[in-house]
Amino acid sequence: MKKIAATLLLVCLCLLLAACGKSGTTQAPTAAPEGETPTVSTPKPTPKPTPKPVDLRPIVKELNQIEEDQRGKELPFIGAYEIGPDGKSVIYKLAIDRFELIALGADIGEAEFIDAYNQTLEELPSLAGSIEDLVHVDAPEAQVYIYLMLEKRSTQVVAVINNGQIVYDAINGIGVKPASVTPIIEPEKAEATPAA
Repeated sequence: MKKIAATLLLVCLCLLLAACGKSGTTQAPTAAPEGETPTVSTPKPTPKPTPKPVDLRPIVKELNQIEEDQRGKELPFIGAYEIGPDGKSVIYKLAIDRFELIALGADIGEAEFIDAYNQTLEELPSLAGSIEDLVHVDAPEAQVYIYLMLEKRSTQVVAVINNGQIVYDAINGIGVKPASVTPIIEPEKAEATPAA
């Protein structure tokens, strides 16, 4: 009798442990009635919060004010900031004094001008990184582009830098030229102000 009771107790204990083990597992889906597709409930993913769009206008205005303050210091370059056509990026248009001569010399194949042109372009990614740091303080999601202009009154872009990479280079034939580019200084404004 004791053996039967011990065996029954052992069987009950095994059944109890098996039932406890199954309680934490997911049950298999039950078969659907004939003609119906079985449905399995899957948890819905938690949507990522979308960052609130940043108004780039005050950032660009402040950066242009800094740029204006620099213009009286006889620097060998001039620049201007603007909001990109997508409304989510900042473009810094840069013109370097007499760079058009270097670009034109490189374009016709003069070795010394090609070297000077390529050296100039090699320095632009580090400049782009500095500008990105400034913009990303208030607008961490904004893309930043540098447009190297042929000269300050021209609409011709020679090179474009983004994320530390040259994405457009007119002389070396890289990428696609951006459309609808305005000069840094409009010709009518240039006549009214002293040359920078």
